Amino acid sequence: GGSAAALLPSAAVELERYAVSYRHLIAPVIPTSLAASKALAAAQQSLALLGTAQSLDEMERYWLAFVESIEKGWTKLELACPKTGSAPTNWKQKRMKQRKNDPLLLYLRHARNVDQHTLESTVTMYGPRIGLGLRPGATQGYVESFYIAPNGLPGPLIGSSEVRVSFEPAQVRLRPVTDRGTTYAVPTSHLGISLSSILPQHVGPLALRYYEDALAELNSILAAPQ
Repeated sequence: GGSAAALLPSAAVELERYAVSYRHLIAPVIPTSLAASKALAAAQQSLALLGTAQSLDEMERYWLAFVESIEKGWTKLELACPKTGSAPTNWKQKRMKQRKNDPLLLYLRHARNVDQHTLESTVTMYGPRIGLGLRPGATQGYVESFYIAPNGLPGPLIGSSEVRVSFEPAQVRLRPVTDRGTTYAVPTSHLGISLSSILPQHVGPLALRYYEDALAELNSILAAPQ
């Protein structure tokens, strides 16, 4: 006839015994679905912040955070992959070969190393740039007033219609990186497809999709009957 409170310590002991007894059954699943997923979610968040960055410094910081998270995601996937079995072995060999040979994946791998272990920058700051010129076919024109707003954008131009304003926003661009004496060029393709842009905000989602697919494939392998 003991109270409920008196039973709690013994229940806690039994729960701990259960966890210890069955820990070997759940351990392979947790590192894959949780650790790798968390790293890739952090990479996705960094990409979202990169898209709304208000300065070049913010763009660089969010891009480097993305690179760090995406490579951490791979490390967690690799650790979670079983060391035995034909399906896990084939998965790991295929992914490691792609990471070694694919220009985008190879570049990100070494860009992370350079950022973490050297003083070298992995990006180039560019812009913003504003220009005044004549429209095609025009030979002359005039400008009465024109200004650049505090946010860096061009204000209204008052003048003749022959004059036009060109504007290139500030950008963070990838640059070649040198890791342990080897230089890795800015990637121009991914999985055999040419990249239409090499800006971080355009190539980042491609890399994220690759590792999300790798995670889904490994989870399917682990969930299949052995």
